[in-house]
Amino acid sequence: MNPTLQRHALASWAELSPLESETLLDTALRLRQAALSGRAQALLRGKNLGLLCADDTQPQAMLFRRAASQLGAHVSHVTFSRAAYSTGDELDQAARVLGRLYDAVECQDIDADLVGRIALNADIVVFDQLASPDHPTAALAARMDASSPAFDNRCFMLQAVLLETMA
Repeated sequence: MNPTLQRHALASWAELSPLESETLLDTALRLRQAALSGRAQALLRGKNLGLLCADDTQPQAMLFRRAASQLGAHVSHVTFSRAAYSTGDELDQAARVLGRLYDAVECQDIDADLVGRIALNADIVVFDQLASPDHPTAALAARMDASSPAFDNRCFMLQAVLLETMA
């Protein structure tokens, strides 16, 4: 795990340093080059990721699943509804179970305070809207060379984040 990026696994990623940005861009470009040359590797083989959201057919859920799966990770959809957790204790217990089942969790369309509580109790990497088009890493993907489609560049950027925070 890259110690300079580890802190962002629980945060909004709004304040990436220039070095952190360049690290992610470099990793994404290397991943793209490997894929284009047929040398892509399953660098996250054996990792289990949870995708917490109401609907895993949404574009950002599909993007996250694609990025992680192409790296060899197994992604499980966990339907999340705030109504299912009537107390904070129930949410804390569920987060601890997530921490035992998964190596990391992506939370989509979940209130930031709940994501923070999950992160606190799960003791694993918890991403908050990583695959969202509004996430700061989307702007980094837009800085990549336009020789690949924007969707592919976004996928490579997500893979860079996964590798830099989990591998």
